[in-house]
Amino acid sequence: MLNNIACHYRFQIQGEGGTEIAECLLLREITGVADSKLCQVSRDACLYCCRQGEPSVDRVNPVVGSLLFGLATEILGQEGVAGCDVDKARRIRAWSEDFLDTDPDEVDDSRRPERVDLACYYLGDKLEVRTLAATDPLTHEPIFRCHHPAHVETTREGCIRCRDWSDQPRPAALPISAWLPAPAQRTGRPVQRWAVGLTTSPRRRPTLEWTLDSLVRAGWDQARLFVDAAVTIPRRYAHLPVTQREPKSGAWPNFYLGLAELLMRDPDADAYMMIQDDATFYDRINLREYLESILWPSDPPPPISLYSCQLDVAAQAGWHPHNKPWFRGALALVFHPSTARRFLVDPIVFGHRWNPRNDGLAHVDTVVGDWAYRNGTPIQHPTPSLCRHIGYTSTLWFDAKVEHDRIEGPFGDEVLHSPSGSLHRGAFPEAAFPCPEPIAEAYHQTIERGRERMRQHSVTICGIGRDIARTFPEFAARVERLGAMFRTYHALFYENDSEDRTPALLNAWAEANPAIRVVCERHGDPRFGSIRSLVRTAALAAYRNRCREVILSEFADDDYVIVVDMDLEGGWSEDGIAHTFGHDHWDFVGSYGLRHDAAHSRDRERKPIHLDTWAYRIPGNEDPLPGPQAQALALQRGDRLQPVWSCFGGLGVYRMECLKAADYGGDDCEHVVLHRRLRQLGFDRLFLNPNQIVLYKALRSTPSSNSRPE
Repeated sequence: MLNNIACHYRFQIQGEGGTEIAECLLLREITGVADSKLCQVSRDACLYCCRQGEPSVDRVNPVVGSLLFGLATEILGQEGVAGCDVDKARRIRAWSEDFLDTDPDEVDDSRRPERVDLACYYLGDKLEVRTLAATDPLTHEPIFRCHHPAHVETTREGCIRCRDWSDQPRPAALPISAWLPAPAQRTGRPVQRWAVGLTTSPRRRPTLEWTLDSLVRAGWDQARLFVDAAVTIPRRYAHLPVTQREPKSGAWPNFYLGLAELLMRDPDADAYMMIQDDATFYDRINLREYLESILWPSDPPPPISLYSCQLDVAAQAGWHPHNKPWFRGALALVFHPSTARRFLVDPIVFGHRWNPRNDGLAHVDTVVGDWAYRNGTPIQHPTPSLCRHIGYTSTLWFDAKVEHDRIEGPFGDEVLHSPSGSLHRGAFPEAAFPCPEPIAEAYHQTIERGRERMRQHSVTICGIGRDIARTFPEFAARVERLGAMFRTYHALFYENDSEDRTPALLNAWAEANPAIRVVCERHGDPRFGSIRSLVRTAALAAYRNRCREVILSEFADDDYVIVVDMDLEGGWSEDGIAHTFGHDHWDFVGSYGLRHDAAHSRDRERKPIHLDTWAYRIPGNEDPLPGPQAQALALQRGDRLQPVWSCFGGLGVYRMECLKAADYGGDDCEHVVLHRRLRQLGFDRLFLNPNQIVLYKALRSTPSSNSRPE
């Protein structure tokens, strides 16, 4: 429990009868209300809020969201107050709804396993009907052909529990160790024998079957079910052992008794895992075997959470200690035998059922995390997460249903491939850049014409990068999505001198996707930053020419080349690229590269600026425009292609003949040198497409989504 609530938005005051209340300065900042009494909150609200990580104007958690919703409702009831009129209150209430969680018994349909509703891509025709003589001679089960190379035939249930299920062709799954490296050390005897317990209780929309299916795919086909009150066990799991609790005991008692029962029933197990009935696992690969290869990461062994939320995502993939109390959920916790025994006999843990806060039926995560923190063995958790939450987590905080496993971090090998349900990872916010209505029809016709042309041609996508592990998941998804727009594609990426996991991620990607080619080199070159230096441009030209050499050697038969920056946080407009291909008679088309953040704009509204100004040269002028003039380039969707002598903007599209004809040089911006050489050779149809938008930074929420109302 937090005895002192540390939040710089909290201004403590004394309420009536000595009760502890506070003024929330964040509520006041967002709403602008003059009356501080409207922003008074209880200690419990502050406590729940801080358990989710300190909020801010740009990071509103569900507790602040619910308080804002209630405050806005009150202001509307008063028909406006000083500092916040009715219109603003209405906008705040609508905005705050995006941060509210819903009923904890509901299922987040965005996390609903797709195999529940869709047939597997590889599922073939029905072959015959067989009798299940061994298990149920009265039951007949259809047998289907399976077209996956690893299988011949299957059943409906077998397909659902198969790791190779997919709604579309996908590259083979990478070993987990390729994207989640093992801890630096490993202690204790190897884990071979598991005791697994699953706590479950009644839900209006049951998720138990999905959790058990995922558990089997992840490598565990046996678990004891700790059933808290009346729960229907799915037919195909009726054989699992059950411990029934009647009447309902509550989440914490069920967890504590369940872990103790596992220890008593199987005292020789090497690892004890307790999971909840609304979790699914990374199950494209045998997760159990991976864990057996890396446990335990320290001595004494800490509790292991297979779940990580967004607040705990680390800069680098791997296992990380949570060096503070844990409030992030108890979806899947793994205990070493000695850790489980020490935990269960701890007086504070045992006494949680009778704690003075009157919440002794809940807060499994808090109790485990507090114990681990007190004992100097902080919970270790992975980035990316190895399990995810199916159900919604809470309703308004004051309904006393708040859990702490908030928005999860990246899941499984989303660092390489977007699994079903996450096909739009890194998607560009096309709606944030609308085309004016009078020309919208012509604009969309050009896009469709371009998409059709792309489907008929081949492309090589290439780029150079260094230390891009943080943005790699989005980048990889964007590249694969862009490549799929063409008849065929290749991709070549050059990396040098990275200090993070970029080389490992790139090589793992190339191993999984035959279209990807990677060149990683170490030269000991310094990092230059975004400066205008001929030493820097000479190095960049050398890197880009290295790409060019490989392209001409291996992919010269492709029709086009798309050169991209690999560190773009906001990505590129696929509609914009299609718009380029909707035009004829060009040799090169560069992008309208924008940046929105305040660091590059003095405008308090943070209007976007044109960023790649050194590469931008207007026709007839070899010299760059003054920075402010080039940054002020004001274009919009629907504008025509702009003739240039040079530009880039983070992404450029070339006809392959251009790359065959000329190379990069370093006596100016390397793009300018290439384009100068192209013009001299007659490849002078060079343009900037205002519709081919690139965002150097991720676009902040728009007023129609999550931006704070003003």
